[in-house]
Amino acid sequence: LLGLGHRRIGCISVVRSLFYAAERWRGYADAHYEANVALDKKLTVEVKNAFIDFAKELDYLWKNSRKVSAVFIAGGNMIPFILKYLKDKRMRIPEDISVVGFDEVSLSPELPEIMTVKQPLAEMAKIAVDILIKLLKKERSEPAEIVLEPEIIKRNSCAPPCGKFKV
Repeated sequence: LLGLGHRRIGCISVVRSLFYAAERWRGYADAHYEANVALDKKLTVEVKNAFIDFAKELDYLWKNSRKVSAVFIAGGNMIPFILKYLKDKRMRIPEDISVVGFDEVSLSPELPEIMTVKQPLAEMAKIAVDILIKLLKKERSEPAEIVLEPEIIKRNSCAPPCGKFKV
């Protein structure tokens, strides 16, 4: 999104007290830092209850930001709710707002497919099973940090900012 010219990118995540949510938010913040783009915390929203808070939190994001040209959805389970919210507000993707998600999610046919960060779930499961087997066999191993590369699934949900859509 930053590479397309977006400078006002909203970030919607679950509460950052969860490790994975904190890491995704850190990636969002680091990308801004690396692109030398100021991070506006008014553009970040933490959803405490995915099924109750969406509309309220998204209304807060739109009302408290001068202009959002893109949004990063940092959790796959939130994607359908947010896409429906954008549709209800008559926001067109990517003409009015660009959208990137995290976690590949199957969406209903009436919602657009969006660019997403896909985790290597099969590889993660294999590593977890290997570790579990070693533990069950009481094999000693040193603690290790395992970092796996996600895959970017490119779709037509991102475009350069149009400059005309104000929220």
